[in-house]
Amino acid sequence: MSQCRFALCCLVTTVCAAAVAQQPGATPTPQAPPTSRAPAAQAPKDALLTAFIDADGNRRMPITGAAERVLAMDAAGRAKFMETLRTVAKVAPKPAEPAKPATSPSETRLSKDTAAAATPSAEALEQRRKHLTTLLGGAWLDPADGAAFGETPGYRRLIQMLNDHVRPGDVPVDPPLLNRALAMQAPDMQRGEVVKVRGLVAGVWAEKLNERVLDVTDVWRVILTDSQAEEGVVVDLVLPQAPALNERRDTVEIVGHFYRLVSYEAKGGKTLKVPYLLARSLRVVGSPAAGTGTAGTPAAPTPAAATPAAGTSGAAAPAKASEFADEIKRLMASVVSGTPDEAQAALAKLVEDKQAGPAALQRLDERGKLIFNRCLLTTFSKKMLTNAMYAGQYSDLASFQPEAGQALLRWAMDAPRDAPNPDQFPGACLRALRDVLPTEQATDALRESLRKIATKAQSTNNDLFVGAVCALHQYGDPSIFDKVKEGIEKRATSEDAQQKAGATNMLADLYYNLRAYAEAATHYKALVALIEASGQEPQSLPTVLYNTACVLSLSKNLDESFQYLERALQASAKNRQFPRAMLDEDQDLTNLRADPRFTKLIEQHYPTKAAPTGK
Repeated sequence: MSQCRFALCCLVTTVCAAAVAQQPGATPTPQAPPTSRAPAAQAPKDALLTAFIDADGNRRMPITGAAERVLAMDAAGRAKFMETLRTVAKVAPKPAEPAKPATSPSETRLSKDTAAAATPSAEALEQRRKHLTTLLGGAWLDPADGAAFGETPGYRRLIQMLNDHVRPGDVPVDPPLLNRALAMQAPDMQRGEVVKVRGLVAGVWAEKLNERVLDVTDVWRVILTDSQAEEGVVVDLVLPQAPALNERRDTVEIVGHFYRLVSYEAKGGKTLKVPYLLARSLRVVGSPAAGTGTAGTPAAPTPAAATPAAGTSGAAAPAKASEFADEIKRLMASVVSGTPDEAQAALAKLVEDKQAGPAALQRLDERGKLIFNRCLLTTFSKKMLTNAMYAGQYSDLASFQPEAGQALLRWAMDAPRDAPNPDQFPGACLRALRDVLPTEQATDALRESLRKIATKAQSTNNDLFVGAVCALHQYGDPSIFDKVKEGIEKRATSEDAQQKAGATNMLADLYYNLRAYAEAATHYKALVALIEASGQEPQSLPTVLYNTACVLSLSKNLDESFQYLERALQASAKNRQFPRAMLDEDQDLTNLRADPRFTKLIEQHYPTKAAPTGK
């Protein structure tokens, strides 16, 4: 279909507001950040192994690269990925709740300056940015604020600065607490400033640099949060050896330079934006072993569900939080890429291992879910880039069912922050849902969720509203669709020619979105007749003719489809409204392209230029 066609305007939502309101009122089911590096081509087995575990044996592979490997697999490879995902999820421990020190709520929150941040003036911000450009060659402004993790030239320059000029453990006299409110509102005002943060260690691992910076090959990425697992901070530590930390147990104080805000995808697929520091100073101020909690207060007992970091025993600190013993790695590899019997045996051994087993299973579970989410988002990014919309566009996501359908419905209600084209993404999720979920598998809970989406979107997002209404019709509840249709049909009987044409176009588009192409063709042909009867030839006529040809092709009425396509090309001959590539690639014309008449039509309207002859 041509993307120039009329939209179903706000009339649709006005017509059906009462109908939606009458519908009965399911709640959708709802953090280690990834990096990015392009994957090398591998066999499916090896690709699955490196995606789930490590890129080079001792560090995690970027989630985006892992997702690309899974998407490149054939159906059998994707089936193995999803089978592994489900099997591991059944036995993996759920993330432990962080220990809650027996102190007042104000003492257990992530330590920061909580004073409200006054909004800096535009002049102050501009002066601050100019000043930052003079420091270290502008490294503090590279990359842009809010960008994902990345090893930019500015980042490498700052790592070099820390390594050259700051000794490990050096702390300025009484540095101020991070003013989180100011950092989130106007980060440039704090970029480069030395600040202090204190919080519970939620995660720590080695992040290998793409290239060595002097003698630095790795930084230690630490995630801090408060005892309620709410407001977080990310810190990259430049230290000569691994920090001895216990995840979800140790409270630490870090003094470093505020770098910027960073965006990353958390475990549940949600994108977070948090303060990001670079530092060389870390001090444990509370841990179960030391008998202290946050800010030196007595610590509460560690929950029984809390699991020591991989490779540790009891309260002993890990040598490297991201590493596992060779035997554990071998078992993890067997779970991911072994035969069914090998995978089952390896899984049983990891379950039996009460020391390293839980951490290994949790690693596989967390990464598998992150990779799954990234597979879906990557697919949307690529397909939405073309601006095309057609039935079956997302059918390749069926290999991720039923989890894909659950994620698509959830995202239609609450899109992740890094979703491509946020305005259109929720509607695309519903089109994808219709591509992957057969009608007979629809449940009452699904229909209830779709009604909620329609109710919420009826006055704010027309594309999403129409998508929800059409999905409801496909999955057994045509009531709202019928109300919408009846309201538009009344408008189509108007004596006002313009109003009648507009309503007829809405009906055609509505049936096209429903994927009822014969009915859509009836209304498009009626619209053509109305335009021609008006005695005028508006600029929209070629588009209406083209869209009529598309729906006739989809309904396999090829003779009429060729007639309307010929008319559309003739009507647009002067301005070449429909480029040759559009006809070659439009999925709605697939049935026509299989007919010999299509080649003749193309040769007639898009003649190739003869090659110049030499003298």
